[in-house]
Amino acid sequence: MKKKYQDLEIDEDLELERRTWTIQRIVWGLMLLIILAALLGFTGDGGLPGISKKTKATASQHMTLEYERYLRHQVPSELKVTLQQLQTSEPAIRFSTDFYKEQRVEQVVPEPEKVQVGPEGITYTFSVEQAQSHIIFYVKPLHAGNLSFTAHGPAGEAIAVSQFVYP
Repeated sequence: MKKKYQDLEIDEDLELERRTWTIQRIVWGLMLLIILAALLGFTGDGGLPGISKKTKATASQHMTLEYERYLRHQVPSELKVTLQQLQTSEPAIRFSTDFYKEQRVEQVVPEPEKVQVGPEGITYTFSVEQAQSHIIFYVKPLHAGNLSFTAHGPAGEAIAVSQFVYP
């Protein structure tokens, strides 16, 4: 359809313009969703503080755990443990059996004095000097989906951890 505007004849296809506008709005929405996912930490490391990384402590504040809430299958991540006000000569951290069934521990820094696997879980024992700094567990999830385990500190207090692993 030709439309005359003053001395110009202009081709006009209103149906094509409406389809183009609809497609543009859909693409804008998708771009907004991608940006929102990046801010929430779903597209990789980072995200807004407090959303992708979580910190939990025992009631007495003797042990603090810092971990990522969202992981990727077979991609390494860090689990940082801080021990304070130690009341034992050999501080130990025990993880429930779910921990080593669903994740592989690649490395522990500093290296523990001894590691014991039992029916309650896996126990890492450190010297007092080692436990004064952060203890970092480099882990790799073995399965996609929900992952949850419990960490027990030197005083026997527990912290429940829940994570989600993307495929």
